[in-house]
Amino acid sequence: MSLNWFALFPEFFLVLTLVGSVFVRLFREKATPKTFYTLSKFGVAAAFIATLIFYNQSFWNGVYENSLHSSLFKVFIYLFAAVTMFLSAKYFLSKDYPSFRFYSFILLSLLFLTSALSAVDIRLMVVLLELGFLLNFYLIRSPGNDDETYPVSFNFSLYAFLWTIFMAFAVSYVVKIVGGGSFEDIAMYCNAHEINWQLYACGAIVLLGCLYKLGVAPFHFWTADVFGAAILPVGSYLMIVPVFAYYAAFVQLSVGPLAVHFDFLKPAFYAFSLISIFIGAIGANGEINLRRIMAYSRIFVLGIVLLLLSSITEISIFSSFIYLFVSMLALGGVFAACYALKNKGDYLRRLNELSGLAESKPFIAAAMLIFMVSLLGFPPLLGFLGMVFIVDNLVAYQDYVSIFVIMLGIVILAAAYLRVIKTFYFDVKRSNFDRADRGIYFMLLLILAVILVFVLSPKYLVNDVEMALRGLVS
Repeated sequence: MSLNWFALFPEFFLVLTLVGSVFVRLFREKATPKTFYTLSKFGVAAAFIATLIFYNQSFWNGVYENSLHSSLFKVFIYLFAAVTMFLSAKYFLSKDYPSFRFYSFILLSLLFLTSALSAVDIRLMVVLLELGFLLNFYLIRSPGNDDETYPVSFNFSLYAFLWTIFMAFAVSYVVKIVGGGSFEDIAMYCNAHEINWQLYACGAIVLLGCLYKLGVAPFHFWTADVFGAAILPVGSYLMIVPVFAYYAAFVQLSVGPLAVHFDFLKPAFYAFSLISIFIGAIGANGEINLRRIMAYSRIFVLGIVLLLLSSITEISIFSSFIYLFVSMLALGGVFAACYALKNKGDYLRRLNELSGLAESKPFIAAAMLIFMVSLLGFPPLLGFLGMVFIVDNLVAYQDYVSIFVIMLGIVILAAAYLRVIKTFYFDVKRSNFDRADRGIYFMLLLILAVILVFVLSPKYLVNDVEMALRGLVS
C-alpha cells in the first residue's frame, strides 16, 4: 500500500502553524494578540492554497480521499474562517486579551473538521467530527464574559459528551456487523442484506448526531445559549464555520454508506425541518439579544436546508447548498457588523442598547439592514437567489405545503427583523457608540461586494458549485 503524502499538505500546514504558535507562546516574551492572528492567517492561507492544488489526490484509498466536493466545502470553511480570524483580531486588540488560546483552538478545530470531510471510513469521520465538536467547550470558555460562559460551557460539554458516547457505540456496532468501517463496505453490506433494525438504529444515531451538531430542532437547545453568551469571536466562528463541515458530513453519509438509513428516516427529517422553521422564526421574535435573534435565524435557515435534503437528489443537494451559502454569508455580515457595536469598550448585544444606531453609524445600520433582508430572501439581494432555488426545487416535486410553511416562516421571522430595524432607525438613541476600526468597515464592504458580484453574475457561484457537487448522488 502506497501513501500519497502530498494529499496531506493542507493538514500539514495547519499543524505546522499550531506548533509554531506554541513555540512563540513559550519563547517570545512580548507576543501581542496580533502575533497569533498573523501566524494563523498564513497557516490557513497555505492550507487553502494546498487544498486547491491537491483537491483530487488521496492519501490512503478507502480511508482518506480528497474529492472535488469535499475540497469545495474545505475551501468555504477556510474562507469564512479567515474572515472570522481577521475580525477576531480587532476584538482581542481592543480588549487587550491574550489570543493564543483562541487561535490555537481555531486551528485545531479547522484541522479536525476539514480532515473529517476527506474521511471515507466512518470510524475516522466520526472521531474527527466528535473531537471538533467537543473542542467547542474550550472555545466557549475563552476569557471574557465568564459569569455567562461557564454554566453554558458546562451544559454544552455534558450533552456533547453524551452524544459522543452514543456515536461511539453506534459506530462500533456498525463496524462489528459489517466487518469494516469503509463507506464502500457499509453500503455493500446494507444493499446485500435484509433489514437489521439494530443496524438501522445505529445508522440513525450517526445521522442524528450530525443534526445535533448543526443545531437543527429538536436538537437546537444548545445553540441560542452558546451564541448569546460566548464572546463575539467565538460566537461568530461557531455560528458560521462548522456548519459547512457538519452539512457536508451529513450529505456524504446520507448519499453513501447510510443511504438506506436515510430513506428510513425521511419522515423524521421532514418533521424536524418543519419544526426548525417554526422554532427559528418564532424564537427570534421572543429575544431581545441581537446575537440570540441571529441564532434562531440560523435554526430557521437550517430547517429549510434539511427540508430540501429530505429528498436526496443532485438538485436538492445543489439547491440546499446555494441557500446555505447565501444565508451564511448574510449571517456572517451581521456578525461582522457586531464588531462595530461598542460602548466604552464593551460590545453591545441587547436591542435597547442599539437604539438609534442609524443616527451614529448609518453605514453599519444600512449594512445590517441589507444582510437581514437577504436572509429573508427578498429581491434584489443574494438571498433571493437562494429562495429561487428552493421554490424551484419544491415546485418540481409539487410540494406546495412546504412552500407555504417556508413563506409563513419568513413572514414570522420578518416581524423579528422589523423590530430590529425599528430599534436602529426609529428609537431614540440611548448609547454612545465607540469609533469602529477601519478594518471592520473594510470587511463589511468586502462582504457587500461579494453579494453584489453574485447578484449581478450568479453564474460565478452557481456553475462552480454545480460542477463540484455533480456525481455526488449516484
